[in-house]
Amino acid sequence: MSSIKSQKGVFTIEFALGSILLFMSVFAVFELCRFIYIINLTESSLRESARDSRLYEGGRLNVNYDDRFNAMFIQKGRIWHSIVDPKRYTLSINYYRDYNALISNRITINCRDCPLAEYKLEYSYKPMLRIPGMGERALVRSMLMVQEHQGWTDDGS
Repeated sequence: MSSIKSQKGVFTIEFALGSILLFMSVFAVFELCRFIYIINLTESSLRESARDSRLYEGGRLNVNYDDRFNAMFIQKGRIWHSIVDPKRYTLSINYYRDYNALISNRITINCRDCPLAEYKLEYSYKPMLRIPGMGERALVRSMLMVQEHQGWTDDGS
């Protein structure tokens, strides 16, 4: 009977030590899932925003593709703004006049009739918890697209 009294409180100590590891593991899994979610969200946002803006007939309406890309990104992102900070995203488009300009990386600024565009989306990732190996980093995704309506005449030919 005295051996039972001497072990009183051992469960409390074991739970206190084990629960620290359990909670750290749960938070690490949560942070990893959030990181993967942000990567997928960045790729999906870039893909959908780039698709919508390249199909947009901006040349005929005299609207800049950069403005359309930014507007589509903000519009598509309403649902997830509570999970991901949209201020951490950087959107950019680089225009190229032809394939040779693309190969030699000669970017054309504010081009209204360039057929090639590189859409780039960068997210400045900052983990919610300090976990070894999960520091701040930049997630960069880019796509090379052919602008659908560049080079067309007003009569559609």
